[in-house]
Amino acid sequence: MGLLKTELLLPKTATGYVTKNDYRRQLDITDNYLLAHNLYQRDWLEATPWTFQVKTYTEMATDVQTDPVKSEAIETIHQLIRLNLAPFFDKLHRAKDAKTGARILYEFLKDVGVLDQLIAWENEAAQLNQTQQIADKNSQGFNVFIQLLDQYVAILGDSEFDVPTFVALLTAAFNNTAYAQIPSTLDAVSVSEVGIVQMNNRKMTFFIGLNDQNLPEIAKPETILNDEDRTSLATLSPEFDELPTTEHVMANESFLAYTAFLNPNSQLFLSYAKTNSEGVESKPSPYLQRLCTHFAMSPTQLPDNLPATEHIATLAPLIGTKRQVLHRLVPTLRQVQNDRQALGTPLTYIEKLLTQDKTIQHLARQVFSSLHYFNKPQPLKPKIVDLLFGDTLNASVSQLETFYRNPYAYFLTYGLKLQEREIYDLSPASRGSFYHEVMDEFMKFLVDQHLNIADLKEGQIDMILNEILDRVYQMPQYDILSSTGRMHYIRYKLKEILKISIRNNILQSQHMRFKPFRTEIPFGSGQNSLRSLDYKLDPQHKVRIRGKIDRIDTAAVSNNQFFNIIDYKSSDHDLKYQQVFYGLSLQMLTYVQSVLDNLQALDLPKAQFAGAYYFHLHNPVIKLKDLKSGIDTAAIDGKVLTDFRYKGLILNDEAVLQIADEKIDKDSQVVPLYYSKNKDTFSSRSNSLVTPAQLQTLLAFNAHKIQAAAQAIFAGQLPLEPVRFSNNNTALNFSPYLPIFQFDAMLPENNYRDLGKDPSKRSAVIDYWLDKMLHVLNQSD
Repeated sequence: MGLLKTELLLPKTATGYVTKNDYRRQLDITDNYLLAHNLYQRDWLEATPWTFQVKTYTEMATDVQTDPVKSEAIETIHQLIRLNLAPFFDKLHRAKDAKTGARILYEFLKDVGVLDQLIAWENEAAQLNQTQQIADKNSQGFNVFIQLLDQYVAILGDSEFDVPTFVALLTAAFNNTAYAQIPSTLDAVSVSEVGIVQMNNRKMTFFIGLNDQNLPEIAKPETILNDEDRTSLATLSPEFDELPTTEHVMANESFLAYTAFLNPNSQLFLSYAKTNSEGVESKPSPYLQRLCTHFAMSPTQLPDNLPATEHIATLAPLIGTKRQVLHRLVPTLRQVQNDRQALGTPLTYIEKLLTQDKTIQHLARQVFSSLHYFNKPQPLKPKIVDLLFGDTLNASVSQLETFYRNPYAYFLTYGLKLQEREIYDLSPASRGSFYHEVMDEFMKFLVDQHLNIADLKEGQIDMILNEILDRVYQMPQYDILSSTGRMHYIRYKLKEILKISIRNNILQSQHMRFKPFRTEIPFGSGQNSLRSLDYKLDPQHKVRIRGKIDRIDTAAVSNNQFFNIIDYKSSDHDLKYQQVFYGLSLQMLTYVQSVLDNLQALDLPKAQFAGAYYFHLHNPVIKLKDLKSGIDTAAIDGKVLTDFRYKGLILNDEAVLQIADEKIDKDSQVVPLYYSKNKDTFSSRSNSLVTPAQLQTLLAFNAHKIQAAAQAIFAGQLPLEPVRFSNNNTALNFSPYLPIFQFDAMLPENNYRDLGKDPSKRSAVIDYWLDKMLHVLNQSD
């Protein structure tokens, strides 16, 4: 990419070379493609065309689309490299002598148009009247290159050609070549380095950067010959006596400083920065310290900002160029504004002068406007809202959860549709999609083959899983899993997670009467899906909710039929009433409502809700201290099964509780239930049990939160208000939009939205939050 970004090697068309703007666009697209695919040399040299695929991971599906415009762009760059560089390197490695190698390099530069580009640059610079600064710089570089080739051929022309040595010689030669500077007569101020010979007619000299790292300068070898080589050569012949070693260079530093200090005939200013670019304190050069000691001087420390004073004499040494003054004036204006102090007549005059000066007034006014800037997004105008969202908000539940986590993040993600650059890695979204894909295929296989999940054996699990994985690995959205050794190892770990998760899901089914009925059931996505959840907000606007339910399990008890909803998660989840109240956990209740609204379409006309569970796909770690009954296979398997226990809601109904875990003994290993044999009652330590009335309250409040979010979005109310959880985690954690947010809790306009805490008594949690939900619902009515 370094070569391509020089813009010396451009693709050719039938009429000439592509324009710079088109080439830069192609290169930017290729840069993104390379970042996302981690290509190797063999990939550049293969003739197979490159295609730019856009992968989108949503609740509904994993979509892979080919972008023809971007595919053409990356293929242009691909063929530019393959058809030009590959043959060149092949010829270069077959060159027998140095003369042939140099000729091949020159002919390559000519054939691919590098020389043409240098001429084009020179012509462009001439048209812009920049010949002295730009065109001369380009021609100098090319002339140095030609001289290097001539000298190389003259000295080593008949020698055996070695590519690494050739490259090292060219690199060292370029690094150690001095280029001509702009004649000082063209500048009122001449900027130069200490080591360059200076004229002695300077009136004033400003010595900048006089710290212990710059003078004496720490010698860094950048040549082929090291000190040992140079000393050895000096012993062989007097011709090599002039080759300087590091010791000679360091010894010469004092002389260079001496000549630099004697350069002016009137005034000498010596200075160094208090800290370096990383904020580390700098120390003065020992030469400066000697001068201060000899002349009994003390360095004057200048303030970073311009002081608000009436004394012009104090300000005079700090006044420089217009840009420099502007840079140092802004912090002073901010400080004066915050402290409510007077700016002073001199700085007031300077501020006015900068805003009226035609050469800098636009920049000055723009910079000064930052003093009155508030980091607070403004509400969207109705016209913009209509353009972004229309009159029907088609949203998934996770999108509305994003709104409640941070409304402004929702605007950036789903309004402006901003996306991060794709990088070559297995993202959490693609990992979750992979889990869902395999679990869906596995459960569909059982349903299609009329297999009872509870009866599966270990060998059957391996056979079915391997067959499914072989198909999934071939899908383009998961090709990354077959790319490198590291990805093959990750693939193995994912398989192990799926295997142990499926194995324990089978063990769970042996405790429960519920069996898989359907998997991956979409709603609100068009054909072959259930009806969406539609809410009319006003005569002009409505919200339509779509999604996909991972699994529905069913069970029959006498003449009654019940259903469970299972949602796969790659991280630990539970339904927390606090998060339901604040709109941060809408998904599960929305799924429940969708099933209840579509019982006829699901062929479950009289089915009743039994439970809604999260199933965590993971490979649990069992601690030794948790194996209280002893270390044996049964104990370990029992602890693993408990670690996979479903979390969520269970209907507090006797018929449901009897079939939720038919092997329950005190604490259930599969559902969040506790059974007391003495009292013959069920309870839940995690407040998972809900009565039918409580379930209706939760569903009604969930619908209210959906509508409230949609109403705020249509009203253009998308403030920067990230949620802050009780453990000090915030919605800003891991957000890709931090540079856009510029959120600063120290600013009065930037505030977190803190969540209320659960009551200290665990048994009071559900009643506490349901009362708050009922209060909100009653107010909304």
